Amino acid sequence: MSIFTHAVPILPASNIPASMAFYDKLGFQRIWEDIEYGILRRDNIELHLAKCVDPRVAENSTCRFLVSGIEELYEVYSMLNVVHPNFPLQIEAWGAQSFGIQDPDGNLVKFVETKS
Repeated sequence: MSIFTHAVPILPASNIPASMAFYDKLGFQRIWEDIEYGILRRDNIELHLAKCVDPRVAENSTCRFLVSGIEELYEVYSMLNVVHPNFPLQIEAWGAQSFGIQDPDGNLVKFVETKS
């Protein structure tokens, strides 16, 4: 029986070094980087960035990270002024808490904590 263990989002980025710097600010660590591709990690989450020159791709891309301690994370990201104004900390219809940020290319990244 096959079991899926992790997913790794790949987000489009027009400028890999600038995007890497943005995610550094969010507490991600650089694993690998060149002009076309970047890999970052925070705790058990890995995020890849791929060079893309079409801004429409990023403006229509999103990913969700499941986290714990979302209220503390929200406070930190609020102080960094990166929380998207349309996606403040809120409770979803199914009971999860979430908020979102938008990176420099327009990718929407949502952070979600499920209450078990």
